[in-house]
Amino acid sequence: MRVFRNILVIIVCAVFVISSQAQKKDLAEEYKGNVFSVSLNYGYQFPMADMKELYGNNFNVGLAFEYQLKNNFLFGLEGQLLFGNDVKIDVIKNLRNDSGVIYGSDKSYASVALRERGWFVQTYIGKIFPLTNPRSGIKLKIGAGYFQHKIRLQDDLNNVNQIKGDYRKGYDRLAFGLGICPFAGYQYISNDRRINFYIGIESIIGITEGRRDYQFDTMQAFRDSRLDAVMGLKAGWILPFFTEVPAESYYY
Repeated sequence: MRVFRNILVIIVCAVFVISSQAQKKDLAEEYKGNVFSVSLNYGYQFPMADMKELYGNNFNVGLAFEYQLKNNFLFGLEGQLLFGNDVKIDVIKNLRNDSGVIYGSDKSYASVALRERGWFVQTYIGKIFPLTNPRSGIKLKIGAGYFQHKIRLQDDLNNVNQIKGDYRKGYDRLAFGLGICPFAGYQYISNDRRINFYIGIESIIGITEGRRDYQFDTMQAFRDSRLDAVMGLKAGWILPFFTEVPAESYYY
């Protein structure tokens, strides 16, 4: 919890600095029309609930399309990719010898790495509570969509027949289901549209189920009902398009 407390302190300080600068500058007329935006985001997440039994911390990259109304209510569509290198379960232990080595089909040493891979796609709604201008302030949103994750078996030398093709499915712990995604943070869109970003805390809470009828390492099905969740810091760069721009704001 100390990490999240420090993150919140950083966000509050950033909001204070930006607010102070905005008040000191003679800004152009504030845009008050609807805003369509495209944003690229990046995050770092911690696993929770059943997710932490399979994986360690992961990174997240995403793309979002959003429409913000004049009253600061908003809705959007977003896709995210989750990736990490910390897999806690050695699902290929049955392929290793007593020394922990895996031999390929050509009798040479194999190099197999386990990776976390996942994705989440959602539609969401939310609202901006203005602080510095009508488009900047506290941002709250909630979304729902499809959440999936699995273990990727990366055979660097491509010489392990036991994990080629559909055999990979016998190790990957594939799970998917409904995902809920709350977000709380700060959004800033400058009047000259040159500095536009958001930062905050986001969670993905998945009500998922294992989707494999058989896993080779456990010799049983992976069909458990699961609660998979991640939470972490997320930041994004925004490219806004205003539907109503004051005529004097155009530059030649």
